[in-house]
Amino acid sequence: MRKRLGMGLKQRFDIVVIGMMKAVEGLAVLGLMCAALSLSADAQAVVATVAAGTNPQAVAVNPVTNKIYVANYNYGNTNGNSNVTVIDGATNSATTVAVGPNPDAVTVNPNTNMIYVANGNSSSGTVTVIDGATNNTTTVAAGGDPIAFAVNAVTNQIYVANFSSQNVTVIDGATNNTTTVAVGDGPWAVAVNPNTNQIYVANSESNSVTVIDGTTNNTTTVAVGNNPKAVAVNPNTNQIYVANASTPGGPNSTVTVIDGATNNTTTINVGGGSIAVNPSTNQIYVSGSVLTVIDGATNNTTTISAGSGGPIAVNPNTNQIYVVNNGGLGSVTVIDGATNSILPVAAGNDPFAVAVNPNTNQIYVANLWSDNVTVINGNAPWSADFVVSSGTGNDVLPSIAAGQSGTTTIWVEPLGSFTSPITFSCTGLPALATCAFSPASVTLNSSIVTTTLTITTAAPTASIAPPFGRRSSPLYAIWLVVPAMLLGTVGMVAPKRRKLLSYSIVFLLVSGCLLQVACNGASNSGSGGGGGGGTGGTPAGTYTVTVAGVAGATQHTTMVTLTVQ
Repeated sequence: MRKRLGMGLKQRFDIVVIGMMKAVEGLAVLGLMCAALSLSADAQAVVATVAAGTNPQAVAVNPVTNKIYVANYNYGNTNGNSNVTVIDGATNSATTVAVGPNPDAVTVNPNTNMIYVANGNSSSGTVTVIDGATNNTTTVAAGGDPIAFAVNAVTNQIYVANFSSQNVTVIDGATNNTTTVAVGDGPWAVAVNPNTNQIYVANSESNSVTVIDGTTNNTTTVAVGNNPKAVAVNPNTNQIYVANASTPGGPNSTVTVIDGATNNTTTINVGGGSIAVNPSTNQIYVSGSVLTVIDGATNNTTTISAGSGGPIAVNPNTNQIYVVNNGGLGSVTVIDGATNSILPVAAGNDPFAVAVNPNTNQIYVANLWSDNVTVINGNAPWSADFVVSSGTGNDVLPSIAAGQSGTTTIWVEPLGSFTSPITFSCTGLPALATCAFSPASVTLNSSIVTTTLTITTAAPTASIAPPFGRRSSPLYAIWLVVPAMLLGTVGMVAPKRRKLLSYSIVFLLVSGCLLQVACNGASNSGSGGGGGGGTGGTPAGTYTVTVAGVAGATQHTTMVTLTVQ
């Protein structure tokens, strides 16, 4: 006590300075925390749109190599091969790798840098294995209609759910040798607990989950709700969550919770769409008519007005959840897992799948009908926006004959407080067709507004042929010179009055000759068709028309399919 009372002025000054420095340090840390919270709450911005193949339906990320793999289903191609778009996450440049027909699922083993693509829509399906280092491929036989994947990166075993053959193909990642395991009817989804080496297969047509022991491939069947179509695992708690989509978002939709230690079950009357787990927070997210958040510790639920039954991806590093709003207006709802606050972010036409790279905090959304991938930067500042839709992502107008018009409704939805006027335009119209919008521009408030698109085509018009055909017209023009020459000769020997008359007639005939040649040249320089300028009207065919909504530098598009008979 005496030493403290006996301190000198310098010592006391040093103590005060150190205290002030600690206070400033504390304020700086607090400021950084606030900035981080602010960034988390208000960050999420579209930074790129990357062209993909036709109908991108699935997407997976290798966080180690920062490569993104997009399976392009290509609905119009049921026999030939399709492809996978490989995006370099550092540059957003893309390359294409050929795979089998109608790829509808893709997954990655980040430990081996091997990518697995399920080529569906076939009774004898295959899996294309892509070497991530070279993009070289190998084909592995699977069962009928391979539809879903799960990878155990610890054991290097890949599990393929084959919908129509009621089994799972197990691929040894080291050799590509396969084993077949029988499961229930209509296996639709599969998930792995790498900690216990147990695999869970949701059988949509037998209302059950098949549990596969990864060591022996022995199976156990667990009864769940009606039409299970999604499954997710929390490896930290060894709890398995099964979304039973009896009526997605309806009163009969449930979530079955399976205790991985005992296979005992608990039923929660929520959801029924897609499902995802954040193992870091032990929160489970289930999409439906609303998004339901399940507290994994208590099974208590919270609902959020977000999502429409679409796929869900979680970034456990930032505790941000991404819910695809598919089936119409193209957007993604971003949920802050700490506060359950939401931000809407624009995507392409009918976003269908989503994946996250937790290392770069980049999010990738596959847009089914605009054939591209929306790249969202989870760190970039968010701003209000809007989306444009034809209702389904690619509206199909009734077939019309040339000369008729077709109409459809274009929907515009604000994302946040977007108030700038939006104008519309069309590209990709067939020849001799025009488009118009009513109203020509809209200004958004807090709700969806619409405009009516009218596409007008041209009917064929008749042509009038020249009397001797187009190729003979210069020849019969020359014949006009003959009487002119005769009249000229007569005029030279005729009296003065007759000379004047003869020369006048010669002038008229020569002028007519020159006019005929000029007219022939003009008609030959035209666009073709009949000699009188007739047209065939708008050509028959099917056309994809792009409708753009533009507000300043911001533009969003949707697709409309037009068929002219």
